[in-house]
Amino acid sequence: MSAPYAARGELLRVIGYYLALYGATGLLLPYLPVHFLALGFSGAQVAALSSVAPVAMVVIPPLWGYLADRTGRGATLLVVATGGWALALALQLGAERFSAALGAMVVQALFGPSLSSLIDAQAVGAAQRAGVAYARVRLWGSVGFIVTSLAFGQALARGVAPSWVIPAGLAVALVATAMAAALARGAAGTVGGKPPSPRDAAALLRQGGLVLFLGAAALHWASFAPYTMFLAPHLERATGSKGYVGPSLAVAVGAEVLGMRYFAQLQRRVSPLGMLALCFAVNAARWWAMAWLEGGVALVALQALHGLGFGVFFVASIAYLEREIPVSLRSTGRALFGAAVFGLGGALGNQLAGWRFDHGGTGTAFRASVLLELGALGLLALLASRHSPRARVL
Repeated sequence: MSAPYAARGELLRVIGYYLALYGATGLLLPYLPVHFLALGFSGAQVAALSSVAPVAMVVIPPLWGYLADRTGRGATLLVVATGGWALALALQLGAERFSAALGAMVVQALFGPSLSSLIDAQAVGAAQRAGVAYARVRLWGSVGFIVTSLAFGQALARGVAPSWVIPAGLAVALVATAMAAALARGAAGTVGGKPPSPRDAAALLRQGGLVLFLGAAALHWASFAPYTMFLAPHLERATGSKGYVGPSLAVAVGAEVLGMRYFAQLQRRVSPLGMLALCFAVNAARWWAMAWLEGGVALVALQALHGLGFGVFFVASIAYLEREIPVSLRSTGRALFGAAVFGLGGALGNQLAGWRFDHGGTGTAFRASVLLELGALGLLALLASRHSPRARVL
């Protein structure tokens, strides 16, 4: 098999995995909280369930990531983690009590939170070998998300029970497992030279600039909690209809795809830190508007800002990590990013949003998100002051 043909085949397998992984995420992230609310769980209970994976991300993904860097068998570990995640999802079938749902979420958290960092590390290498920008590969995950989230949103509007999100998510997760196995069959070990030691991995957290970056990104992601947990009830309250959830997610993720598609052009003009500052500022305005707008069309149109809020934010963060973290610690670095941002940041945001939901509704939760974005901008300004002029925000 020729090298270009093999590189294209590897890239197609990575794209297939992204489609399936984020297709399952497009079902579980926005609609699993809807299922829990339909079971009669309180906002605080939904926040607790939604925080299990973020809390686990503080510890679990760095362990998987370091193991991938240490062994050079990231593709094989991706199969194990994806298969474990899919099997753990089956535990949610029939879990109607809070204790049962919590137990299922704990098992899922041993595997699921590590998947994005494991596949991102594979995707960066595959994109380089195929001569394609990473952002062009990652956007297919957003395509998978938009297809499943839009389809299930329309199904809910037509009367399908929220509980169907679990078997639907499980089915797509099994497809992701099959795609991971296909990717692993064509992969080889990547260890070259001396494998990184635990001391090498720990040294990353002694980099003051990296810690500031992770803190800013974590606050930014924390601000998303009302959006990820309570978008459906917020739109229903503001518009009087369940029919705006699917279109809102479609516009958001469609904009996310465009943000990733044209990231390379933006990167030629603006530094990663400059792009992050723009993302944080725009997202603060987005959350303020979410708290006050009531028209369905206006709220759907507002989600176009998701292209900057998440799409550009994510790939700009990966670009920053590519520059700051050694290749030998690529998986570990991605995992630390996931642990700090989607782990600590997600847990903080979920708890704050759940508390505000119970003591003032979704509007107050979105107003609190504005303050989190302003905090992220403050940390980013400190980070910019530490960098060389080429990396400064201004």
